Amino acid sequence: SGSNTFSGGAGIWALNNLAGKSKIIENNTIVNNSATVGTGGVLSWGTTLTLRNNIIRGNTVGAQIVKTGGGIVNATYCNVQGGYTGEGNINIEPAFSDTNFLLAVSSPCVDAGDSSATFNDPEDTANPGSALFPARGTLRNDMGAYGGPRSYSFPVFVVVGVNENSSLVNEFYLLQNYPNPFNPVTTIRFEVRGLGLVSLKVFDVLGREVTTLIHNRVMDEGKHEVEFDASGLTSGVYFYRLSVSHPNESAIRYTQTKKLLLMK
Repeated sequence: SGSNTFSGGAGIWALNNLAGKSKIIENNTIVNNSATVGTGGVLSWGTTLTLRNNIIRGNTVGAQIVKTGGGIVNATYCNVQGGYTGEGNINIEPAFSDTNFLLAVSSPCVDAGDSSATFNDPEDTANPGSALFPARGTLRNDMGAYGGPRSYSFPVFVVVGVNENSSLVNEFYLLQNYPNPFNPVTTIRFEVRGLGLVSLKVFDVLGREVTTLIHNRVMDEGKHEVEFDASGLTSGVYFYRLSVSHPNESAIRYTQTKKLLLMK
């Protein structure tokens, strides 16, 4: 999404190279692309597309979804600028929270995707029934790239609240682990500016908690590092998440997640 320029379908251009087979496009954020002809959004040329749980907005020129040469587009549970006929489709500003196209907590796209359990967001094991960040809300699918069972964190930063009357940390930094890729030991470093209650956990690609490196520990201002030994794990992609709150509060105030790669 964003700033892609092309001469056909700048977001997605599907051609009839698999005759008789429908291409399925799920949980994408296709926004702010441009094309000189066709559409900056989604173009189906002589093929059948199934769109589900996508955000398609702000693409130029032309309509957000264009069919040509006998193309067919079936869309459900999508947020399409200008509207598009289909179950669960909406036409509402998505309310992105930042330039990474994360959804704001109040976004109409949160919990607005297909309600079938197959499309559920990963669960936050620390908050059963709630989606694992960067997905939002409950386990129901969020429209866009940060929703659905394969929605995993990019290195992003979010502030979910500040209590100005407390001594809550006002800044923290989670650094990329080193080495990365690693086998089997790596070091995770972070910095806390002020007193904070810190948790550091590792998850697999299914959102399941693998280990807790730090559990609700009060940590002083300064730089900290933790060694992560993955000897008992298989090769693959994992995610480590740092959460910080005020020592006297249970609500998490800051969360940041990064990806690490174990190669044995």
